[in-house]
Parts: sequence; C-alpha cells; structure tokens
Amino acid sequence: MTLWDLMTALCAAMPVAGALATVRGAQKGWLGYGIAIIVGVLIGVLCAWAMRATGTRLAGRSGAGPDKRRLHFRLLYVGAAAWIILALFIGSWLAGAVIHRI
Repeated sequence: MTLWDLMTALCAAMPVAGALATVRGAQKGWLGYGIAIIVGVLIGVLCAWAMRATGTRLAGRSGAGPDKRRLHFRLLYVGAAAWIILALFIGSWLAGAVIHRI
C-alpha cells in the first residue's frame, strides 16, 4: 500500500464523515443518518475516482527529467491534500442540502 492509496481512501472517507457530522447537528434520526451515509458514499466514490484518474493521467505525462518529475509529484500530492479537504466540505454541504429537505 502506498501513500497515494492511503490518500485515496481518505478522500473516499472524508465526505462520509462530513455528511455524518451534518446530520448529527440536524437531529433527523435514523432516516437522516441513512441518507447522509448514502450521499457521503456517493460523493466519496466520485471524489476518489477523480483523484485516481488525475493521478494516473499526470503520472503518465511526467516523463521529463528527474527534477521536473519530482516537482510534478510534489504538486500532485499538495493538490490531492487540498482535494481531500474540499471533498469533506462537498460531502457536508450536499448532505445538509438533502437532509434539510426532509
């Protein structure tokens, strides 16, 4: 297992955590938790897929010299960290929007 795999798993889990935190504050019961988990998993899978696809595409294009390749991968990991944080807020926001309609 590599760091990229762990970051991908974290990217898939963070929207679920954000959705569950939102429903805890809304106090919507079991139905709210179920909807939050479904929304969080869907957003998590989409965010993780986008992160993997971007990583695969950028890894294929980084055939330049070792210094440029190192810079590309540093930027890739920083971008992935920002994407993970954004996935948390997307999951929280979308779950909140869906739950408040119940």
